[in-house]
Amino acid sequence: MATVDLPRTKRHASSQLARLPAAKKKSHAFRYGCLFMLGMLLAGTWFAPAIVAHTPLRQWIVRAALKLDSAVSLESVSLGWFSSVIAEKLEIRDATGNEVLEVDSLSTEKPLIGLLLDFADLGQVRVERPTLHIVCQDKETNIEQVFAALLSGPGNTRLAAQLEVSDGTILIDDVPTHRQFRIENVSLNCTIADANEAIILAVSGSLPHEQQPASFKVDLRTQGSANVANALASGKIDCASSALPLELFAPLVRRFVEQAQLSGRLSARLGGAWGQLAEGGETSVSGEALITELDFAAAALGTDHIQIDRVEVPCHIVQTGDLVQFEQLAIHCDLGNLSLAGSAKTSDFSAADKLSALAHENYELKANVDLARLAGLLRETLRIRAGTEITSGQVALVVASRQQPSGMSWTGHVDASHVGAQTEGRALAWAAPLSIQGGA
Repeated sequence: MATVDLPRTKRHASSQLARLPAAKKKSHAFRYGCLFMLGMLLAGTWFAPAIVAHTPLRQWIVRAALKLDSAVSLESVSLGWFSSVIAEKLEIRDATGNEVLEVDSLSTEKPLIGLLLDFADLGQVRVERPTLHIVCQDKETNIEQVFAALLSGPGNTRLAAQLEVSDGTILIDDVPTHRQFRIENVSLNCTIADANEAIILAVSGSLPHEQQPASFKVDLRTQGSANVANALASGKIDCASSALPLELFAPLVRRFVEQAQLSGRLSARLGGAWGQLAEGGETSVSGEALITELDFAAAALGTDHIQIDRVEVPCHIVQTGDLVQFEQLAIHCDLGNLSLAGSAKTSDFSAADKLSALAHENYELKANVDLARLAGLLRETLRIRAGTEITSGQVALVVASRQQPSGMSWTGHVDASHVGAQTEGRALAWAAPLSIQGGA
């Protein structure tokens, strides 16, 4: 059978031709739309740092990073993917609007892209001319309140940074005592890293005073251990202070001693080393502290005050393995003298009954107390009757513990001598009112 090809109609041909340009136009629109969207996405990504830097987003990011509910302000921020982050005039305020932290300039050595790729490693961070306002209540500070969420975070969070602070100022308001302190020229160099890496801490500052300016300096270097993942496996520390007011430590003391009041001046020099950074592998701490014009009171002392013009505390402690040797540990002051020499095991300090464990070590404790001076300071604590005054007297104490072939041997004696008193207009005197000796 023959086949016949029917010619296409004009209508069918025109419809086919009409569809061809439409399909081609649709393909170009989709392609151009995708390219446009990709271009917008790339442009948005490229300009995202600039957008953040010039909008309220910069404050929001700081608040989110520090977990703050308080107000944050930034005068200007310089952000670029491949440039350092620089922030100017950073201010953090508490819930009542009072200033907590002001920073003139903060900058990072790492570019923004590097921080985002590894936020746990901040690299070098420089902080210039910060001012920290600390308000101390009875047992809490505004710093703990403002940064509560950040401080309560997980303690095992890995963070590495090299923090450099220059020309800082710390303002301290102790509300219960109405005292104010200003610490100037604060310099801080701190490096923290993984547990097997070194920690470096160097901090110093000064307190201006017309008659007796004060200063302090702390230098700490550690060497981590990869075997035990301990950043404090080895280290060396040097501390020094000159006429540092003890009132600075009063807020801390109040947390452990009810209604504690503290004043005086501290000058000290203390050095120590442990682990591989210690000479001969022997852990040691040595130095001397001098406290002048000490005044201490607490709820347990009632109306009594411990007032001492001068207190000297020399020390030299050496640890070899589990053995701690007290080469020198003493207190010399107006009330008398106390000294301890001997040794103990480090395990004794973590024992359930510490006193019993320490009592089985070799030591010698000596004390000599000015009874008249002590009674004058602690009349209420010692319950001295009204109208009675202790005018003279010495109390001597010697306690020794020695390891003998047959077991532990304890000896001791307490002697009171040349005790004098005035009561109701009468003078009383005892040459040797008390002498106790014992041994076991």
